[in-house]
Amino acid sequence: MMTLPQRTFFTVQETTIRWDCSPHDLAGWAVAGKLEIVTAIEPIEQGGEILAGLVVVPVADILSMFRRWGGNQAARSIRRIRLPGQDGWIMIADPACHIEVELADLMLLADDVYRFEAQHGLASRWTDPGGAPSRYDWEGLYVALIVAFTTAVFRQRRASGSPTPRHGLPKSPEMAMCRMNAPCAAGWDRSGNRCTRIPEGRPRGRPARRRLNDQALFRD
Repeated sequence: MMTLPQRTFFTVQETTIRWDCSPHDLAGWAVAGKLEIVTAIEPIEQGGEILAGLVVVPVADILSMFRRWGGNQAARSIRRIRLPGQDGWIMIADPACHIEVELADLMLLADDVYRFEAQHGLASRWTDPGGAPSRYDWEGLYVALIVAFTTAVFRQRRASGSPTPRHGLPKSPEMAMCRMNAPCAAGWDRSGNRCTRIPEGRPRGRPARRRLNDQALFRD
């Protein structure tokens, strides 16, 4: 039976789910030199040399993209880069060549992920069978939906000045997730069709709760 090779890299989001941590944690470890965060760039000319492909990102320069609480900056411009395996940073003098990145553009090389896991006792928690990742980020879906309806409730209360509706903002991420899972927990949707249940063995919310805490929606 043929199998695909192991992963080449993990996105920041995939790594936070894999390690049950926040993007802010990853940024701190990168600043401390415990791991490297990379991105892919189009060819640019710098000092008579063409730079392209994967480059190391100066995470300390873009920390506002990794805030634990409050709004993260959607994108930042990078003014320096480093080639993997080298020590010195390369300054990008021409502002037209500054590289704009978003959080979704940032990755960790798989070899660095496996090394970090081995060094910190995480290797036994995961085995990578190779091949593509799951097509669906269920925890990401939960986070997006919960943030959407809680934000709507905040806006409704602010606009009307009315007290919290009976079925308004949940008191905790756990209560919010229970409310959202209720239709499938009952087993049927409103049209009478069978709901698709979350497969046994799939992570059931701890990473999602951590990511909701990062959004600061349920903090006093």
